[in-house]
Amino acid sequence: KQTDTAQALLTVLSGLMVKSLNENPKQPLSTQQQKCLLQSDQQALLPTFQRYLQGKLTAEELTKTNQYYALPVGQKQIRLASQQLRAVKGEAISEPVSLTDDEKLQMQAFQTTPEGKKLAELLSPQNQPELEIVLTKPMMAKVTVECHINVAKLVSPNF
Repeated sequence: KQTDTAQALLTVLSGLMVKSLNENPKQPLSTQQQKCLLQSDQQALLPTFQRYLQGKLTAEELTKTNQYYALPVGQKQIRLASQQLRAVKGEAISEPVSLTDDEKLQMQAFQTTPEGKKLAELLSPQNQPELEIVLTKPMMAKVTVECHINVAKLVSPNF
């Protein structure tokens, strides 16, 4: 089974977005807004992120990253990111995912490959403005409409 790199990374970014909205002191969210935010499905943004990655990675690099995420360690990394998203949402974690020393080494080995380095660069703070344009603005627009959250009060002026 080929796993999509975009899905793995979107899970991570969704968790970060939910956490930042929930913890923003500028605009406390109502119980209804919090519930809506936690139920918001970011899957509609997957094609946008896939196109973004296709524009940033060569076909070979994308194939290699997809192959990594199809490996048991890659699958576990996705489950770990998903677990972190559920934790941010306040959901109970019945079977926590933990990494063995060998799995940590495998993850580190992937991060040293050209593909792993390129992914890290794409998710780095230096690339944050581009990610905000590509992903966060559509995510925020979705949240604004679905959950009636005034995003303008929550984000920095350059957003």
